[in-house]
Amino acid sequence: MSELALGTVQLGLPYGISNTHNIPDQLSAKRLLSGSLDQHFTTWDTAPHYGDAEKKIGIYLKSNPNSHVDIVTKIPFFQDDSHYLEKVKTSINHSLSALNQTSLYGVLFHHYEQYYQNKDLVNPFLNNLKTTHIIQKMGVSIYSPDNLDTILNITDIDIIQIPFSIFDQRLLSNDYLQRLVDQNIDIHVRSIFLQGLLFLNPETLPPFFQSVKKELRQLHQIAKDHCIPLAKLAIGFVKKTPSISKIILGVGSLSELEENAAYHQDGISENLYREFLNLFSSIDPKILDPRSWPKNHISQREAVT
Repeated sequence: MSELALGTVQLGLPYGISNTHNIPDQLSAKRLLSGSLDQHFTTWDTAPHYGDAEKKIGIYLKSNPNSHVDIVTKIPFFQDDSHYLEKVKTSINHSLSALNQTSLYGVLFHHYEQYYQNKDLVNPFLNNLKTTHIIQKMGVSIYSPDNLDTILNITDIDIIQIPFSIFDQRLLSNDYLQRLVDQNIDIHVRSIFLQGLLFLNPETLPPFFQSVKKELRQLHQIAKDHCIPLAKLAIGFVKKTPSISKIILGVGSLSELEENAAYHQDGISENLYREFLNLFSSIDPKILDPRSWPKNHISQREAVT
């Protein structure tokens, strides 16, 4: 069964088109991080370009050195990829310092194409970090399954992070899940609320999102008919999908964190799961990639990833 991972972008940046929470201060961040451990979030997903999220995590871990949590951070995109290996080394060292850690569970490349162009240079270095126990796993963060066929040919990859949701079911095509499992690649999924789009009122959608109005109406009606919160449907759908290792959830408050943890524990029925597979397998592709959304609908995170 998939485990919960805390997405920490909201510790350092505004995130999501339906988000109403402010960026938390250190005390509020401490409550969220501590609460995530209480609710059995086994992993924290972060990045150096999530504002000061790594620093806030590092302050918490310095004060709570016995916290048992796996930390996954990322290598950002570099505008100039000359001396790429040195920049990767600097990024990892910066993250270790900010996080107050001597080792990390995982390091993911946030820009697959740049990683792929330099993989013969950086893979030996990352594998040496694994050998010396500075990291346990390496991987890539991608925006769609388009790169999976090439990823499946790279033997060094241990983790992929990819969007997946009720509306974004592309990962279920081409037997990708089983092929990834066969190669012992962990599957971490993010954007399970599609940057908050699932929560928007279908009757007041901005023009860009009109192509998904019908499906959004259907989803909201199902939630109403079954008296099930939308977040519970979204989390339950992903939990019901086999072979997913981690579900990355970003939250803006402790109550939201506790609520989502309860939804994950409950899950949804097989009948509802099958209904979602039938209804929402062909969503307009431009809706599924927030990078293509009009800029006034893109959170700061989308602008930096």
